[in-house]
Amino acid sequence: MRRHISRELKELALRLSLHHRMSDKAIKSITGISIRTIKRLRQTYRQTGDLGWIPVSNGRPRALDGLDARFLEGCIERQPDAMLAELQTWLLEICNIQASLPTIERTLKRQGFTRKMITRPRVREK
Repeated sequence: MRRHISRELKELALRLSLHHRMSDKAIKSITGISIRTIKRLRQTYRQTGDLGWIPVSNGRPRALDGLDARFLEGCIERQPDAMLAELQTWLLEICNIQASLPTIERTLKRQGFTRKMITRPRVREK
């Protein structure tokens, strides 16, 4: 049966195993953790230096990487009034990357761009 084992209990089992050199059977009787889990915990600790595996990144990889984002940024610097469809066409023609309009929009938003185009500074009236 699968159950959650708290971090504190894992640390205790690991400390008893590595520092106090207790047998797996003795650790099982103290903590209630199965012998197989104790062995797996020890192996994971030796491989990672931590009690569990830490994912390299969360979620799905981005369709447009940093280099593609810089390309879009350069396109906008050259032509500030470019539409998303134009950026999509340039990505496909120049970089050979097919990206949807929402993907391009999200990438630009992460880069700090908004939908508004600033044409000139606002003049305050007195």
